[in-house]
Amino acid sequence: MGLDTNNPKWVGAWWIGFLLSGTFGVLLSFPLLAFPRSLPGILVAGFSTFMPKFIEYQFGYPASTAALYVGLIVVPTGGGATVVSGYIVRRFNLKVRGILKLCTGMSAVLCLFVLAFLMECGNSPFAGITLPYGQTAAQTTAFIGKRLESGCNVDCACAEQDYFPMCGRDNVMYFSPCYAGCTEVFQDGNTKLYGNCSCVSYTLTEEDITSSRTHMGEFGKCHYSCSWFKYFMVLFGIMIVLIFGVSMPSLTATLRCIPDHQRSFGLGIQWIVARCLGRYRIVNVHI
Repeated sequence: MGLDTNNPKWVGAWWIGFLLSGTFGVLLSFPLLAFPRSLPGILVAGFSTFMPKFIEYQFGYPASTAALYVGLIVVPTGGGATVVSGYIVRRFNLKVRGILKLCTGMSAVLCLFVLAFLMECGNSPFAGITLPYGQTAAQTTAFIGKRLESGCNVDCACAEQDYFPMCGRDNVMYFSPCYAGCTEVFQDGNTKLYGNCSCVSYTLTEEDITSSRTHMGEFGKCHYSCSWFKYFMVLFGIMIVLIFGVSMPSLTATLRCIPDHQRSFGLGIQWIVARCLGRYRIVNVHI
C-alpha cells in the first residue's frame, strides 16, 4: 500500500498496548482471589465519594442538590479543620505523645457520630414498588414488591427497560408515564408534562382547569421533605471536621517519629497501609 512511518495513516503496532495492559491486568487479578465472594462491610468505604448518592436515596433529594449540599459541607469544614488542627499542634507545642492523644480522642468521638448513618426517611411512595396502585402518598403501607402492571395500565404494553420516572400530582412516583397510564404529553418550557393518566389518583379541580393546569404529572422524581436531613447534615459536618482534623496532627506525629533520611519511605509505607485497611474506594468485590 506504500505506507511508511511518516504517513499520517500509519498505525504501527497498535496491539502492543493491549498486550501489555492485558498482561498487567491478569497479574493484578491474582490478589483478588484472596477476597471472599462478597464484602458487605466494605460498603462504608469511600463514603465521601458516594455521599451524594447516599443522600439522594436515603433522603430523596435530586443528585444535583445532594452533590451541592455535600460540597458546601466538605469544602469549608474540611479545609478549616485541617488548618485549625495544625494551628493547635503549633500553638500548644504538642509533643508526639500529646499529638497521639489528640488523634485518638478525635477518632473515638468520630466513631460515635458514625451512628448518623442510621438516619433515614423510609421508602418514598413508588407505585408498584413501595406502594400499591390506587393509593396516595398519605396512605403508604408496608407494601414492598415489584408489581408495575395494574388494571389501569395493563393495556399500555409498557416495557420495564424504559425507565423514565414521573412524579404524579398525587405525590407518588411512577416508573414511567406509560406505567402511570398517561396518554397525553406536552411541553411547558423545559418541563415535560403528562396528562390523562389513569393510574394517578388525582382529580382535576375547577381551579386547575381555569389556570390550564390540566397535567397529571411531570417528568422526574418526586421531592419529599425529610425532617432528619438537617440533623444528618449537622452530624456529617462534625464528622468531616474530625476526619480532616486528624490528618494534619497524624502527619506531624509520623514525621517526628521517622528519621530524616527515611521520611519519604515511611510516608509511602503509611500511605499503602492506610489504603489497604479500608480507604480504597471499593464498593463490592465479586469473583
